[in-house]
Amino acid sequence: MDFMELYAQKKMTADQAAALVKSGDWVDYGWCVATPQAIDEALAARIGEVEKAYQLFLHATRLDLDDYNNETHQGLHITSMPGSWLAIVRGFAGMQILEGILSFFPVIPEKWNSYSFQINYQGRTLHMHVGKEINISLIAGEELNIQVYKNVYKLKLGTDLLLRIEE
Repeated sequence: MDFMELYAQKKMTADQAAALVKSGDWVDYGWCVATPQAIDEALAARIGEVEKAYQLFLHATRLDLDDYNNETHQGLHITSMPGSWLAIVRGFAGMQILEGILSFFPVIPEKWNSYSFQINYQGRTLHMHVGKEINISLIAGEELNIQVYKNVYKLKLGTDLLLRIEE
């Protein structure tokens, strides 16, 4: 087996890597990881460290605005822009596919009043707003079962799903 095949077999997302970490594990992802913030965010959100995840999110999203590395004269970190969206949707909203069901485990940082986003999933478009409560709307496509926290709900076009945010 050549190096590229081995690399392809071991490659995974930050969420997949975070899922492998057990309580008490020492995590050292070394010098060759290009985006350690993504792994930090996935781990922090997974264990409920919302404020730590928020600080990491701010650092990652402001990388070029605050020129942390003194290198914006060389160009911008364009890949951090979609990473910011992923941190909100996959991190703070906790979106993942569990046993074939689109699932959410939303949290909200203390300094935010709310956040919202749209996603396209299997030919459907959903709008999600997380604030004092959670509002999920199916704005295009056929009805869909989703999971929020541990409960399954059926979304229907034109009907809002309103839920309390769990602490």
